[in-house]
Amino acid sequence: MSGSFRKPTKQDEPAPASVQGLPFSAGVLPVDKPAGIGSYDVIRELTPFFPGLRLGHTGTLDPAASGLLLVCVGTATRLVSYFHEMPKTYMAEILLGTVTETEDLYGKVVETHPVPDITSDNLEAIYARFTGEIMQRPPAYSALKVGGVRAYTLARKGEVPELAERRVHIYAITPRRLYQGGDRLYLDIRCSSGTYIRSLARDIGEALGCGACLSGLRRISIGDYMVEDAYFYSNRNPQEMRERYLDIAACLGQERLVTVAGEEARLLSHGIIPRAIAARLENCSTNYVGFMDAARHIPAVLRRENGVWRFVCTQSLPVESA
Repeated sequence: MSGSFRKPTKQDEPAPASVQGLPFSAGVLPVDKPAGIGSYDVIRELTPFFPGLRLGHTGTLDPAASGLLLVCVGTATRLVSYFHEMPKTYMAEILLGTVTETEDLYGKVVETHPVPDITSDNLEAIYARFTGEIMQRPPAYSALKVGGVRAYTLARKGEVPELAERRVHIYAITPRRLYQGGDRLYLDIRCSSGTYIRSLARDIGEALGCGACLSGLRRISIGDYMVEDAYFYSNRNPQEMRERYLDIAACLGQERLVTVAGEEARLLSHGIIPRAIAARLENCSTNYVGFMDAARHIPAVLRRENGVWRFVCTQSLPVESA
């Protein structure tokens, strides 16, 4: 799911900005979101720290869930699709024998069933069944739109939104704790963007014959970004925010940075790909590339779409000294 955005005050924001006297260039702030607040609540409360800059997150976390939220700042909001494509890892707790309207503990209980005797072999077979590329039916209480209306709005009116199954990829389902009976499963789940862990909990419960719902969720990684490296949102500590902040060069990584000379940088900043750069891009193994000049500024970021390189942004973005 793409992130929500606060309307910018200008088309392109100047860089750097400042946070209580601390300079910031366009980049990303990894945030450890606590349970109980929405993803956009984080954006709204961080906005005063970044005056004049646009903010956006790269994938919604339900209010009931905690964990990693990547907040893009300034021109880095144009890289949301780059982060959105990264796989995500969750710690999930699944309550067996309980079925709710919302597929988590925040909805009305509609069914309860005894939990059958379950063996490790049973569970391994079910996890294997849901690993790989699968078709998944999203939850009725979701932000997906049906005929221009949010599915949860229809569900709250007592209607049943018609949500088509979607293709998602579950890379791995790993037990965090050995199951020794009881009504809870504790799993680590690595999956593609767009996967609903609530729906996976529902489907595992149905496969076991007792129903289930999601009783706890924490996102611990997005790509190579780990929650332990994130800014702890509840601290409201600007210095910690500064220490956790990543500029665009750090976000793209060395393998996606290309060094350019002065004239090349000037042309790129004006939306022109020089011939020499075009030739270098032919053998590029990544779909995103950032260019860095001698002054450690990034004049442009490009993305490859259907074999064609297109500009994501053109702006002289300062990069912090190594």
